[in-house]
Amino acid sequence: MKRDPELEAEVMAYLRESNDDFRRNDADAFMSLFSPDIIGFGTGADERFVGRERLMAGLEQDLDEVERVERDYKWLSVSQHGSLVIFATEYEVRWTVSGRSFERPARLTGVLERHDGHWRALQMHMSVPVPDQPAGR
Repeated sequence: MKRDPELEAEVMAYLRESNDDFRRNDADAFMSLFSPDIIGFGTGADERFVGRERLMAGLEQDLDEVERVERDYKWLSVSQHGSLVIFATEYEVRWTVSGRSFERPARLTGVLERHDGHWRALQMHMSVPVPDQPAGR
């Protein structure tokens, strides 16, 4: 797959915009980054969403609980297929809940579609690697 630095920069800008919206507790701006048809999974056992309404419910819970969050992106792969962009990224996430700080590696895959000149997520899947799994197993 041939790298497209311009497209990678656009996807990274999308990811940073979503982070900034979350940090500002701006639910409307955050939700504007997602298609009404968004589907996906978060990392919690109950974090399955189909449509903006379910995603918004999870977002409101996160905004109520999380005092601070930072993401440090380590790797990004992007591929364009017609009007769609598929991406995968690995990052370190640091967050604070009830005064307790946490840090761990995380992964995110998604499908974006350009709508009115802006990228909107059609699909997202967040995951956390199993820390004790030996490499290659």
